[in-house]
Amino acid sequence: MGARVDLDEVSLDVARYASLDMDEAVVELLRKRQAKWTPDLVVPIGSPAGIFVAQYRDQLFPATTPIIYAGMDRRRLSAGALEHNAAFVGEDFDLRGMVEDMLQVAPATTNIAVVIGASPLERYWADAFRAEWAPFTNRVSFTWLNELSFDKMLEHVATLPPRSFIFLILLMRDASGVSHNADEALKQIHAVANAPVNGIFQHQLGLGIVGGRLYQAEQEGVESARIAARILRGEPASSFPPKIVGPLGPRYDWRELQNWKISEDRLPPGSLVLFRESTAWARYRAWIVAGVSVCGIQALLIVVLLINRNKRRAAEAAARDFGGRLINAHEEERARLARELHDDVTQRLAVLAIDAGLAERAANSPSEAESLRGLRDKLGRLSEDVHALSYQLHPSILEDLGLADALKAECERFSRRESIPATLKLIEPLTTVPNEEAICLYRVAQEALRNVARHAAARVAEVSLERENGGLQLAVWDNGKGFDPVRMRDRPSLGLASMRERLRALGGKLSIDSAPGKGTVVLAWVPLNGGTP
Repeated sequence: MGARVDLDEVSLDVARYASLDMDEAVVELLRKRQAKWTPDLVVPIGSPAGIFVAQYRDQLFPATTPIIYAGMDRRRLSAGALEHNAAFVGEDFDLRGMVEDMLQVAPATTNIAVVIGASPLERYWADAFRAEWAPFTNRVSFTWLNELSFDKMLEHVATLPPRSFIFLILLMRDASGVSHNADEALKQIHAVANAPVNGIFQHQLGLGIVGGRLYQAEQEGVESARIAARILRGEPASSFPPKIVGPLGPRYDWRELQNWKISEDRLPPGSLVLFRESTAWARYRAWIVAGVSVCGIQALLIVVLLINRNKRRAAEAAARDFGGRLINAHEEERARLARELHDDVTQRLAVLAIDAGLAERAANSPSEAESLRGLRDKLGRLSEDVHALSYQLHPSILEDLGLADALKAECERFSRRESIPATLKLIEPLTTVPNEEAICLYRVAQEALRNVARHAAARVAEVSLERENGGLQLAVWDNGKGFDPVRMRDRPSLGLASMRERLRALGGKLSIDSAPGKGTVVLAWVPLNGGTP
């Protein structure tokens, strides 16, 4: 409408109060209501309301008030009802066609149990259906349940004889005086019935009926509302010819056809079958295809990952082998340089120092002697530095006396050089350690002590060596300022990288435990005789 619409609703409740005195009471009520509120349009919905308005229109509403008779069978409305400012939207029920629909799908049917209530309206429809269905009585017997309570109806439809059908017309109020909702009653009937069930309206398809030519109650409401909007905008009600909505084309519930073993071959041509339960492939085809595709892709990815893993492992093994050979070559070169320095350069420096001493004694003046003495002292210190460099490049003590003595000597040298006490702690006596493992742990200790001197600001340090899990574990501890290992991971360190590479080449591992203000512990482990970390 594009504007506010004020709706007022009055229910006749004919299931409970269908009588002349109650009609008079409703007429009086509507008169009093209109003293405060006058409608611009009146829409009686359903046969009882339509009959009531047609009968009492002159007493209730001015002739200028338009009427739309909606949702009722055209035969229930008097001939003159549409002559005075009125329109009609409803049905013209094909009562015989309802039996034909049941016999179409179940031609062997010999008994139809008819469910309908006992209110005056339902009695009217019971009489109308009996009259229309009279031509079928030589083929089918009709069992009318309108004289029963609903509980008795349920008992009856649960024990019907073979070749029966159940037809629900209307159930507003049963013979015991209890009111019912027809759709809820349909569900309960369907739950206990031992025969197929049918009904009249489209919305019942899916609630338990088999189907057929079903009437469109919802569409009647839609069409009525369209006409109402046009009338409220000013069009006269008499300008609209009576509109019969009519039934849909035949449509059926696949589940009910399957339940009662009704072949689809029996359905009228062009029938629409709803609620069909498709096969698992049809229902989940997209999911199945997607699942198989995902599994295939995952399998392919797994294969690719396995291939890549094997390649990576081979590359890592090659890298370890290359790294090990590079480190060994490095150590061999350092050993060669150390020997050159010790056996050649140091000896030459010693000869130069002796020559300087001889020249000092043969000096012609005290100043010349003083100068030569200074030269001799410098040569002596240079010789000591070269000797220390030779030791750093390749400590011969490692080969001569073993790892423990080499670490002890390194701690003593560190203590003298850095003025930081460093001690060696052997947890247990060590036998001979293979050369590669000994050099690796010695270099790690060297680098760790060098870091203590450069960064730790420590007062004391300790180096310990013990057997652990089939290998040797070296620990270098200090009580310095410590650091955050997580933050250090993002900062490159050549010393840490060289320690890790040495250990990795031998299948070992390196770990660092530190925290700000808590000192640092460097742990290096290498396997011996097939040990594992």
